[in-house]
Amino acid sequence: MREKQRERMQIGQVFANYGAAMKLALQIYPSKLGLTLGLYFLGSVFSFLSEVYLLRYIVNALQLGEPTEKIIGFILLTMAASILFRIWSAVYDDLLLPLIDKRCEVRLRKKIYAHSLQQDLADYEDPAAFAQYHRAVNSGADAILRAVHVTCLIVSRVLNIGLTGWLMFAIDPILLVFAVLPLLSGFLRLKSETLYHTQRVHEDEINRRKEYTKRTFYLKDFAKEMRMTRIYRVMLRRFREAVDDYIRLQKTLGVQGAIVGAGIMLLLLGSLIGAEIYALYGALAAQTMLYGDCLIVLNSMGSVSSELEQFFRIYPEIYGIALHITDFLVFTEKKPVVSPNPDGPLPTAGDITLEHVSFRYGADDTDVLRDVNLTIRRGEKIAIVGHNGAGKTTFAKLLMRLYDPTEGQITVGETDIRRCRLAAYRAQYGVVFQDHKQLALTIAENVLGRPYTPADDATVWDALKKAGLADVISTMPHGIHTVVTREMNADGAVLSGGQAQKLAIAAIYARDCATVILDEPSSALDPIAEREMYQAMRDACADRTMIYISHRLSAAVSADRICVFDGGRIKEIGTHRELMALDGIYAELFCMQAEHYVGERGNETV
Repeated sequence: MREKQRERMQIGQVFANYGAAMKLALQIYPSKLGLTLGLYFLGSVFSFLSEVYLLRYIVNALQLGEPTEKIIGFILLTMAASILFRIWSAVYDDLLLPLIDKRCEVRLRKKIYAHSLQQDLADYEDPAAFAQYHRAVNSGADAILRAVHVTCLIVSRVLNIGLTGWLMFAIDPILLVFAVLPLLSGFLRLKSETLYHTQRVHEDEINRRKEYTKRTFYLKDFAKEMRMTRIYRVMLRRFREAVDDYIRLQKTLGVQGAIVGAGIMLLLLGSLIGAEIYALYGALAAQTMLYGDCLIVLNSMGSVSSELEQFFRIYPEIYGIALHITDFLVFTEKKPVVSPNPDGPLPTAGDITLEHVSFRYGADDTDVLRDVNLTIRRGEKIAIVGHNGAGKTTFAKLLMRLYDPTEGQITVGETDIRRCRLAAYRAQYGVVFQDHKQLALTIAENVLGRPYTPADDATVWDALKKAGLADVISTMPHGIHTVVTREMNADGAVLSGGQAQKLAIAAIYARDCATVILDEPSSALDPIAEREMYQAMRDACADRTMIYISHRLSAAVSADRICVFDGGRIKEIGTHRELMALDGIYAELFCMQAEHYVGERGNETV
């Protein structure tokens, strides 16, 4: 339905969107727009003089007996001007334009990345929203650059048509009649652009499926699974299905495009051949046209027809820009559900309170969290435990305001967190996610979570020491300036799973945050390292609120309180001793894990 609405875009909306694209172009490509406009203007003038007017002047001057010196002088003057222009054009194209393009790309990407950081986390989990984002940063961003090109073309086409049209009218006004036929092709161009856009939208979806399949074969994330199972056969089948979809799409829209293209070519050929026959008759039979004028018609009528046809082809180009810029405008103008509240109050330290909090993802009809009520006292150490899918990680995401509750409210102190400045509120949290990702930056930058300065040395080394990673980093040739992973640097450090988690934990020590959330931070650590890590974290977080989520219940034993989640609700809450005495869900889980460890130890001693 949305695509049909886009295809039926009214002319007013077309030019409104084109105007929006040009407004963005002025912000992002100001120097390129100005210099390219000047280049197109001079190019049109010099092209007319050297390629059209000069030939007519020479032939007619010879036929009329003009002095040779006058003819040569005009030729030399025109050639000198043309040479100077071509030198400037080469300098612009080969030296200035690449530099301008790179600077402009920085402006464009900064704008895109700034908006992407404001997008809700839910948008990355919604296929439709993610597809729209993908179109915005690709075809939408490209539409802004196309708007620069089209605006320059408009200036060039108007000038070319005006100069050459004036000459044709001076030769014989009837010649302009043959220029009418290319105008009709503009309507066919509109249909062609609509077909092109429709094809691009469908191809974008197909290419995303193809690219995902390709990534599973060459990215490290999938390497082990692809080699240890036969899932690669399924991925190959998915790739073939995407290719088959592309072939079907090409057969449908490609045939329509070929028919439209053939109609355009017939109109252009009819215009060109008619004008040439008329000029030859006037010069050779009726002798109403000078030879130079006839040559101009034979050599230039095709370009005149083409210029007229392409001028009216500009509207389909504008139409295409209007279609493609829509996604970019929607993306940049979309207001996030989790509002940044830049003018809201700064967060204050205090107890964290959840009152009747429920949450569901997107259009799901099932709540992941249901009527959760909990107060976490400032400085308290809370453990969140429960089966997989019980809502533990979702609970943490709501605390960090990566999502807002579907129902209920969360307050810090006495302030609803939705009223606080989002960036300042999130800065109050230090987090180690279960699926923590290392960035291909230096150790120091990964620890600090911001640009490094020499004054940060002590902070970084202290954090690495507390995380138990200082000895490893000190043996690396570049120390804290070693780049993590070898994706961008052959001398990069490849950290083990445990070392990577320690690096993430070091980032907690380096930050001045009121609340620490650890979401399965010890999954890659052995039990001894895990115990040492939790003890170190408790010592470091003596005056901070600490919330840790773990499936290993041994980590919860020393917590001030343990919250047991089940089916999206808090079913039990208390200390380890109290919950064991309750003999409920927690006691059952703890005893099962204890039996597992005791059993393993017994097997080792046998």
